[in-house]
Amino acid sequence: MSQASDILIWQSFGRSARRSECHLRNSSASLSSRSIDPRQEDIGAVKPDQRFVGQSKEFWAHVRTISQEVGYVVKARTSNKSTRQPREPAPVKVPSIQEVTDALGLLNLNSDHVVNAHTKQLTSFGDALLAYFGYRAEVLNTSVASHLMTVSDARQTFLEHYQLLSPECYIPMNRQRGDKKTPQFFTGIINMLVEANAAELPVDYNPGALTTVTRDNVPVRTLSRRVDGAFTSTVNPIAIWEVKEYYYTTTFGSRVADGVYETLLDGMELEELRTIRQIDVQHLLMVDDHFTWWICGRSYLCRIIDMLHMGYIDEVLFGSEVLQRLPTIVNEWVARVRANPALVRSKPRTVEQARSQTKTRAEVNRWVETALQHPEQVADESEVRETPEDDGTDGDSNVDIVGELNRGDE
Repeated sequence: MSQASDILIWQSFGRSARRSECHLRNSSASLSSRSIDPRQEDIGAVKPDQRFVGQSKEFWAHVRTISQEVGYVVKARTSNKSTRQPREPAPVKVPSIQEVTDALGLLNLNSDHVVNAHTKQLTSFGDALLAYFGYRAEVLNTSVASHLMTVSDARQTFLEHYQLLSPECYIPMNRQRGDKKTPQFFTGIINMLVEANAAELPVDYNPGALTTVTRDNVPVRTLSRRVDGAFTSTVNPIAIWEVKEYYYTTTFGSRVADGVYETLLDGMELEELRTIRQIDVQHLLMVDDHFTWWICGRSYLCRIIDMLHMGYIDEVLFGSEVLQRLPTIVNEWVARVRANPALVRSKPRTVEQARSQTKTRAEVNRWVETALQHPEQVADESEVRETPEDDGTDGDSNVDIVGELNRGDE
């Protein structure tokens, strides 16, 4: 990308890092292991830690069972229910050896394979388990927390890139009304970055069909769900991606939780394709909104990190991480196509799709013009948050925000 684009990347990242600096100092203080400073480390996407790649299904069964029993975040020691004033969200939890054995014992499960009953020392399996809990907490409490953007951050970053890149790609509008109706900022940023680095190769920014993989022009697998983007096509793609942006929610509702499980389904289908047919399709997940994911949904961030290491996602990009990492990823796709032009596939848009995208582009252009000329008419973040549609009460999906912050346990 150009020098001007690089400047935008660092400006946008700087806003996110400064916003989270105070919280990072507090949340990382309880970690005994080395902390990650996002201003000093590479700010690329979260990739699997090779120590935990290839672990058995039994290992991940332990991770889920123990996490469920001991909790995903540190419990608050005191309550603030009298004032109902929210405090800083508690950090992601690293369970102690005693908590792990107690959790298994409460479920009438054996723990001798985790902690030696005679020496009281961790077994090799237990050592790997505790190391993973430590890694998961560290990466979420430090690197991930600092990259998730607020809607204000995302709006500013979107406008900067829209002015710089003059995109031709599809950028969807959200489904809100009135002042709340805006472009989907995070999706728009992603699509603009992909377009700017795709070397004019085909990209499906709005797949209207299921992803299909073929051999000898015969379908061998078709995924159950439509994804949010595909390079170069939904037929035999090099890569597919899913975007989870929830800037206007007040609870971590079932719609948000279901999005995590949808990604899990896609990942399991792609794992089966890779294992049985030796066909590899890169699977990216990109999520954003500091409020929804960090304030309300830290337990689901833990689940995302778990899925990453279980092999169901190749990379996860959190918020402003897309600014630096996504161009590199797209350049890798382009290099693969140049090495093998037969990989290029494209599907012509229908007349209906073309009309719809033309209408949407006009809406985006009008919104951008208004936002630049009359910024006071753009709704403030505090004015636009609302409960997501189909908000459910299943399990820990629906969280009362102030109560959750005071309880500190998801």
